[in-house]
Amino acid sequence: MLSSSMKKAIWTIVILLLLGAAGYAAYYFYGNEIAALAKEYLGIEIPQPETPEPESPPVITVEPMKPKVPTPVVKDTLKPQENKQDDLMTNELVYFEGEEEQDGLTDEDEMLLGKWQSLENEQWYRVYTDEEAEDGYYWGYEWDESEDVTEADLKKHGNGWFMWKKRGSKVLELATADNEGQLIPRPYTITKLFYTEMVFKEANSGKKRSFQKAND
Repeated sequence: MLSSSMKKAIWTIVILLLLGAAGYAAYYFYGNEIAALAKEYLGIEIPQPETPEPESPPVITVEPMKPKVPTPVVKDTLKPQENKQDDLMTNELVYFEGEEEQDGLTDEDEMLLGKWQSLENEQWYRVYTDEEAEDGYYWGYEWDESEDVTEADLKKHGNGWFMWKKRGSKVLELATADNEGQLIPRPYTITKLFYTEMVFKEANSGKKRSFQKAND
């Protein structure tokens, strides 16, 4: 059996717990009203728990990418393109492939020597000479009197002159261009050659050109 003092202690604890629970419930449900009454009548400021303000999401600024403008490439079209000697030698080896090497002019080659007049354009003349140039080439020249150019207007080995080499029916000319040291390959094949008549076919364009021996 519990003594009277023990019973009083137990009841005291129960009552305190009930009062604490009641006080917590009253504060939980009526905290704002209790705080207002305490401030108004007792002058006691009861601190209220601070409610954290929601953080604003960070503002991310994305700068638009600038379009890349390609740097224009300016080609110097006024500068003459140089023909390298190696390229000319390559053209020669390819064009004369299968043709036998020879020293000097053959009897057939000599039929090409002299002055020729075009049958399509009677004012266009070509002259093949046996004057040696270099590397087995010989000198020749041409002019077109319809362009107000005469044979006397041509400067020695200048504009209008060309170097030519013949192997069998194939001829490769290296024409000078505006006296600037350029050489332009002009390959063609002779399809008919007599002392007074010549026909050749241009390798690049496929055009046929007919000539007759001109009377000096």
